[in-house]
Amino acid sequence: MALRLFLFLSFCSLGWAVSEGHLQFLLQQGQVDSVLQLTQNPHQTPLSTTVLRSLALSLLKQGMQTRDPETQLLTLFGAAVSCNEQACEILEIGLKSPFLPMQLLAVQGVARLQLDRSEDVLVKAMGSPFFMVRLEALEQLANLHNPIVLSLAEALFCKAPLPLLLSYPSILAKVGTKPAIMKLRRFLTDPSLELRVAALLHMHSLAREDLLPYIRSKLLSASLPEQEAAAFLVGSLGDNHLLAPLQTLASSKDLFVRLSAADALLHLGEEKAFRIIQREVEKKNCYAISLLGKWQDPLSHLPTLLQDQQAHVRINALLAALHMGVSLPIPLCKEVLLQDPKQTLMTSQHSPGTCLVSLASTPTYTIPSSLLPAALESDLSIKEKILTHLHRQDPPAFFSLADAVVKARREELLPTLMALLQEDGSPDAVEWLTRYTDTLGAPFIRNTCLLTLYRIQKKKEWGVMLREWAKEKNQTFFLQLEQKGSHKDRYLLSPEQTSGLLIQIFETFAAERDPEGIQMLLEGIALGHPKNRYVLAGLLLRATE
Repeated sequence: MALRLFLFLSFCSLGWAVSEGHLQFLLQQGQVDSVLQLTQNPHQTPLSTTVLRSLALSLLKQGMQTRDPETQLLTLFGAAVSCNEQACEILEIGLKSPFLPMQLLAVQGVARLQLDRSEDVLVKAMGSPFFMVRLEALEQLANLHNPIVLSLAEALFCKAPLPLLLSYPSILAKVGTKPAIMKLRRFLTDPSLELRVAALLHMHSLAREDLLPYIRSKLLSASLPEQEAAAFLVGSLGDNHLLAPLQTLASSKDLFVRLSAADALLHLGEEKAFRIIQREVEKKNCYAISLLGKWQDPLSHLPTLLQDQQAHVRINALLAALHMGVSLPIPLCKEVLLQDPKQTLMTSQHSPGTCLVSLASTPTYTIPSSLLPAALESDLSIKEKILTHLHRQDPPAFFSLADAVVKARREELLPTLMALLQEDGSPDAVEWLTRYTDTLGAPFIRNTCLLTLYRIQKKKEWGVMLREWAKEKNQTFFLQLEQKGSHKDRYLLSPEQTSGLLIQIFETFAAERDPEGIQMLLEGIALGHPKNRYVLAGLLLRATE
């Protein structure tokens, strides 16, 4: 056996072609680097799908056998993006890791695979010592309507502190069985006001008439936040039997209860209730202004509000116009889109009953570090909605603002901008992208536009340029850990700017499953940054499906 292995390795060093059977033997012996060396031999015949799949799996197994946590994390990421059933074994190993990020990524990867065995693996993940991992596994099981979710949830939340317990009602609503609904009803009398409001609001997703009596009971004999939430629910569920209590609430001394009741009455066809919202709009109340987006304003307050001298009034009027689907003022859109998130963020302000929302322009330095990721995520989401709206409603304005976004180097908006242009695929979109492929001093913008052009038209010369750039940058380390907005994805791997673009390029060519794309992946694995090979192995595995 040792002599046979020595001879094969000697053939490799001489650059001779090796048969498929011999390649499989090398992989079985753990000689992955020798096989990778052969893939760069011009005399070697192209590897079959079977060998490529074995090579990718061997790399993933090798990555999980290292003692370096970063390499293991990258390996799990590669297994997750592979969308391959055999990679599930790699993810199961990740569930045994002593590190929270690895377990969390493994759970998310297993859920993404959507295999028959995924539910069994997710149930095993409920034995994790980390609460966040158990919560993520529980939510994934709830999405799959697994019958044992309720008992698992009761065990998980029995000793959970209040901030985490607020996730319980959403899981009960997803389960939707009779026992789950009974448990959700019990939360309506919980000592915690926050939990009572959360239980009320999640009843909305169930849309069950048998829950109306419990919602009605909160209209006049509960706390103000509960009255606000109950009024919102009555309106959205269309219960016309409760006009009288809603009209009583519409005269409440509490602003949020009044607005929520007026909104509910409008849902039930009581157009006179708009006067309540109108009065608050005239006072320039931002919660009332944002409500204008749900209803046709007979007095057309929006044009005036969009020109108001106060920034918070203009921003909420823009939010209302966005929801109404009407044309947006381009100067204001430009002002919002070009706002530097390092300086100022658009943050969401919720009412006590969490049914009403307004926007505020907040200096970034005033936001606590623990809340900053969520604030950045919210700010980006609003800007993305503006771009999407303009793309659909006002193409000339969209292209004008796209110019401004690129010139101001608001690169956090590029992924959405490129997705919209790719979806468009029109001659105007191609012309715009072509213009920015020559942007000097901005390689990220230039190559992002080039990749989008290639995805639209698949021109060979563009593919060659992308491959050349990827070869030039193949020593760039792909990933780093970056905190995200919510508890669930706080430990997800997030690509850096350049490396994220590299991954997209590799993904694009891998998806084509052509010899050139496969060879590009193999070159990246063999010649690129040594830790990148585990992510690329996952893409190679996906390309062989």
